[in-house]
Amino acid sequence: MQRKMLNMRIAKWDNLKFALMYLVVFGHMISRIEEPSAVLQGLWLFIYTFHIPAFLFVSGLFSKRTVDKHRFDRILSYLFLYFFMEFFRCVVFSLARGKAFRFKLFSETSTPWFALVLFLCYLVTALFTSLRHSYVLIFAVLTGIFVGYARDVGSFLAGMRFFTFFPFFYLGYCIPVEKLTVWTAKKPVKILSAASLIVFLAVCLIFGESLSGWEAFLKARNTYYKMDMLQWGGVYRAVYYILVTYLIFCLISITPNIKCVISSWGQRTLQVFALHYPILYALSVRCDLEERLIALMPAHYEWLFAIAALLLTVVLSLKIWTPFFTWLMRPGRKEISGSLDSE
Repeated sequence: MQRKMLNMRIAKWDNLKFALMYLVVFGHMISRIEEPSAVLQGLWLFIYTFHIPAFLFVSGLFSKRTVDKHRFDRILSYLFLYFFMEFFRCVVFSLARGKAFRFKLFSETSTPWFALVLFLCYLVTALFTSLRHSYVLIFAVLTGIFVGYARDVGSFLAGMRFFTFFPFFYLGYCIPVEKLTVWTAKKPVKILSAASLIVFLAVCLIFGESLSGWEAFLKARNTYYKMDMLQWGGVYRAVYYILVTYLIFCLISITPNIKCVISSWGQRTLQVFALHYPILYALSVRCDLEERLIALMPAHYEWLFAIAALLLTVVLSLKIWTPFFTWLMRPGRKEISGSLDSE
């Protein structure tokens, strides 16, 4: 029975990882449309409110062994991932544009920032293991709130994004997986979670167009000063932390504990994250992907974008890509479990 419960728990988290990875790809596809429909704007708002914090939370949830044992060799692998993503992006962008693409290492505004922030989250958490978790969490949240009042944090080491999103990773690190799994499996919690997500999705679809100006805030790209939020920016960020944490728990609760093909794809989200955006960029620049999809079904092209994002996510989840990332992230192992350290 215990072995069966363990397998169910693994399936649950892999299912969640695949769902989140699909939302990442879908969100990036929406971002490449110059004038998205009202529906897509609402879906973009829904996705970008929680998808990165949720990924970091789950990463923190399964970071305990690596962090507590100070496995800096594994932590360093996320820096190697960052270097690969920068290299791959540079090559693909240069080929797509037909000219050399320049970038500044460790000065991040594009997708490699996530690998860099993930490396920093692991590193900082490992360095602070001797401190009381509640104190570190409170300090991380306060820093995430007040860092926005700086005039300019800059893009070096994805600083603004690290300070903003680190509390989600650390919260995951603090919470025992077993207790969270049991609590979110309760029927009343599942019903409330499903209802909450439906209501939030409805709000996003209704007010998505009017809230499009919150893009920089949700991406943690700029300070309050640059977003003209000096008066209420800290309050907005505090409310954001509460709302997103609640949405993450809701997502975990409604994720099924059933092992299926999605579970196996969810074990390889790392490779999808590393590869998908440069490929989307090349398809956009060289093949006019967005324009072609819209032209195929002008009235309801949202469905085509959703299907295309799913197909790309599935293709990049195949085992054919896994050996390289195994070599990059876990030398000596046959296969990795994805972007999360679940050992």
